[in-house]
Amino acid sequence: MFEPTREDAREVLALARELSADLRRLPDILARRRAASAALQAPAMTEASPAVPAPPARRAGRPDLRRSEHPGNTESPPTDARSGWHLGHAALLLGALGFLLLMTMAPSLGKVGFRTAALGVGVASAYGVWRVGGDLEWGPGKRALLSLLALVPMAGFLVCVAVAARLLRRG
Repeated sequence: MFEPTREDAREVLALARELSADLRRLPDILARRRAASAALQAPAMTEASPAVPAPPARRAGRPDLRRSEHPGNTESPPTDARSGWHLGHAALLLGALGFLLLMTMAPSLGKVGFRTAALGVGVASAYGVWRVGGDLEWGPGKRALLSLLALVPMAGFLVCVAVAARLLRRG
């Protein structure tokens, strides 16, 4: 039976860190691996010839995006799609629950108040569908069509519920 040593465990951990590294660091990782394999294959080489060309010098005033500030940090920076909850989620929830709220408050709102509340819920649900559709990586055509459907009171309720279900299924 195979029993790994501490050195084996360190190598596996280093490999796992390299594989989960940011894709922008991939050329550096590959260059280090090539240099290490070249050093193992040709130990008798006496000349000091660089197996890997040096990375280009950093331009003044521009940060080096290939390297993180902390060498042990392998997480990619958060993007808008992965940054957690935002206003689009709240608007989508309002659009999903707005129809029920409008139906319960309809007698007390009056005709003008009901139309104003329906317009507000429609606009909020359209914004929620547009914003969350961007998180789901949908194209602008699909997002626009679903946002227009979300403006219609009953259809907007169904669209918001469908988009929320897709968002929950993705996550």
